[in-house]
Parts: sequence; C-alpha cells; structure tokens
Amino acid sequence: MALDRPLLESSFQPHARKLRFTNPYRQTIGGIVKLKAPPGWTLSPPTFNFTLNPGETFEKDLRIEFPYNSFAGAKTLTAEFLLQGDGSPSFEVPIALSLGLSDVGMQTMALRDGKDVIVQQMISNYGDKPIDYAAFAIYPGQARQERLVTSLAPGRTTVKKYRFKGVDYSPEAKVRVGLKELSGTRVLNDEVEIR
Repeated sequence: MALDRPLLESSFQPHARKLRFTNPYRQTIGGIVKLKAPPGWTLSPPTFNFTLNPGETFEKDLRIEFPYNSFAGAKTLTAEFLLQGDGSPSFEVPIALSLGLSDVGMQTMALRDGKDVIVQQMISNYGDKPIDYAAFAIYPGQARQERLVTSLAPGRTTVKKYRFKGVDYSPEAKVRVGLKELSGTRVLNDEVEIR
C-alpha cells in the first residue's frame, strides 16, 4: 500500500498522486477502502471500491490538498479496508508520506538568552538554480520577523538569525519558522522547541 510519490511539495496547489496496493491473497478480494487524512487536509476521492484477483494491483488517481500553514515533515494517511465476505473483516494500513521541498532544506534551533529567545535558521539550496525566499520566525505574542534569501546559489547555505526580546517564556512555547517563495506558491513551515 503506497502512493507513487511519497514527497508532497509544500505548495498551495493540489497534488496528483496514484494510490496503489496489491491483493496478496490466493483468492479474489473486494470491498471499500476509505482514506483518512490529517486534520484540515482534503483527499479526492476519499473512498474507492475495488475487486482484485490474486496478485492483481489496484491503481487509482488521488488528489491531495492541505492547509497553507501545514508543518513540514513526516505525515500519515490511513487506509481503512472494509472487505466483503465472511464477517466483513476490516483493517487499517498507514501510508507514509513527507511534506517538504525537494530542492530546499531548512534546519532551525531556538535558544533562550536571559529574557530573549534567539533563533538561528540554516537554509540550503539543493537544487540546480538560484532560489529567492522570504524566511520568517514567529514567537507567540511577538511581532513576526522576516529575512530575505535572494539569489542563493545551488549548493550554498545561508544562516538567518532572529532575536525576540523580553519574551514571556513558557516551557511549552514553540517558535514557528518557515520560508515562502517570493514569486510562487511554495512554502515551508516548521515548529521548533526552545532549548
């Protein structure tokens, strides 16, 4: 059970994928598979009917959409199978995928410095052309801070630093960081704990 391409580019547009699974049994199986996504995500269609002979593979188109502010990283769709037959057995299968950007990397750390919080964001260009992004950091109750990343050459890394002064620190507070393409729909969001 898998998607043909498990990396979803973090951009504000629908993503077309193919859902695939194979009948591993020695007899024909049929039923319904219902897909469940993380909160706020939309799957079209969310349900498929199937009948598969032994060894036969099911393959259908699936469209995935997610909120613009979704955090990057590992995500899971859940496929719930409701089989026809004796007792109508059912089971769930996780489908792993990853939300991110294929050609841009971001690593961030946040540290306390007295009553200040310092954030350091490393942005790397893994692609084959220069990139232009607006980098940002947000601490709860503070103004959003932004830095420009312009013409970052392929294979290069830049560091952006932010300082939030005199914050009301709480142990569960996190810093939200990210990148937004200057002319395009790609965005990368993350959340980091403060050390």
